[in-house]
Amino acid sequence: MAPMDPALASALARATLYFHFLVVVFNISALILIPLGTFLDWGFIRIFWWRALHVASMALVAVQAALGQYCFLTLLQNRFQAGAEPGPDFWLDEWVTRAIYWPLPFETFVVLYVIALGLTLLFWIWARPGKPFRARDPL
Repeated sequence: MAPMDPALASALARATLYFHFLVVVFNISALILIPLGTFLDWGFIRIFWWRALHVASMALVAVQAALGQYCFLTLLQNRFQAGAEPGPDFWLDEWVTRAIYWPLPFETFVVLYVIALGLTLLFWIWARPGKPFRARDPL
């Protein structure tokens, strides 16, 4: 396989970092919004595809960690970064990196991800998805 253009590798590494950040925000915010939305009767928290995506995302993260593997997005970003052109980091890259990658032992993340998956599954049972969302439903 031919080496990737360093500028393209840099752009793909940055895009992967930002996408990874969005996945983390989605997973964490759903863990907050589902119970809150259940109490406040927000219709959107029962949208099946949204909830299924959350369960799938959390399951993927927890299973990978439980198997001793790093997140595939981390590995992909590292691969792109290895071929990237050296240069100054953009301030947002540094901020997002600090938000995603915490200096804790890997085992800590395994425990946190398994607990988060357990909560996600508990929320699936407690606040069942499936109610269709209508535009007139209050958020």
